[in-house]
Amino acid sequence: SIGQVHRARLRSTGQEVAIKVQAPGIEQKFRADIKTIKDFVRLAMPQHLTPMDEIEKQFVTEFDYVGEAENLNEIYNNIMPTFGDEVIIPKAHTSLCSKNVLVMDYLHGKRFIDGVKDHFRKFAEMQGKSFEEIEKEQIELMKRPDFKFKDINAENSTVQK
Repeated sequence: SIGQVHRARLRSTGQEVAIKVQAPGIEQKFRADIKTIKDFVRLAMPQHLTPMDEIEKQFVTEFDYVGEAENLNEIYNNIMPTFGDEVIIPKAHTSLCSKNVLVMDYLHGKRFIDGVKDHFRKFAEMQGKSFEEIEKEQIELMKRPDFKFKDINAENSTVQK
């Protein structure tokens, strides 16, 4: 992780927000690590240097929270007018953002992993099994040397609201 997220309240409006703060020195640490990896690739696997350059370019954008705020608001403006009754996208407070700090609307809800587990509990129930049985089956399936994600049986996995 390159930072931490904190919940706060704006003094001006009292609105609850999420503040993402980049860890001090993390970009320099990343750049040093990627340089080490690229030096190794250049020496041992030069054919992979071009993809590594692209990976580096993509990761470097993660350190620009102003750019992330602009992207978030662009997505918000493109999605919410049409799909606002189906999804919620936080809006960035760009006047409060900097290269190392991102401030956005705080969204109440379940953690992603909890939502995934809830879905799998419903899926397990539809299969007449416990969550633990389904979890064990999936782990065993993924341990197989010939495993491919397409092997996961998702038949009847749609869960109605």
